[in-house]
Amino acid sequence: MEVQVLFSHAEATALLPAVREVFARVRPLHEQVVEEARALSDVGVDPFRLRPIGPEGLSEDHARRRQRLHELARQVDEALSELSAMGIDVKSADGLVDFRSLHDGRIVYLCWQWDEPEIGWWHDLEAGFAGRRPVDDPEDFAGDQPC
Repeated sequence: MEVQVLFSHAEATALLPAVREVFARVRPLHEQVVEEARALSDVGVDPFRLRPIGPEGLSEDHARRRQRLHELARQVDEALSELSAMGIDVKSADGLVDFRSLHDGRIVYLCWQWDEPEIGWWHDLEAGFAGRRPVDDPEDFAGDQPC
């Protein structure tokens, strides 16, 4: 279940340890998903198609690999759902999230990615990652919970 909440900069920052912990688990799984999908695609097997390709179906190895891929993807989804349940918008399984916040009377995203030490960027809802701007004053970002 996805929760829609607004975070102050301080509230979003307080969640970063939990976000980092989830991505510390998810990032290796995500890398395995990408590797398995690539390996299957390289031999002409659609990694996400449920039915076999062609009349002969899948080899035992390909079927096993595709099953492994689906299990890894399930684990990634399950872990990322922990963040969604907190009201955090997951943008990429390799470590990109947005926190909805109120800035100058409108809802925006506070933006964080895996290698950043803090939440130092924000962007309009429609702007995406390319429209990121630096957080000049963290106090300019309000949540919907009373302080």
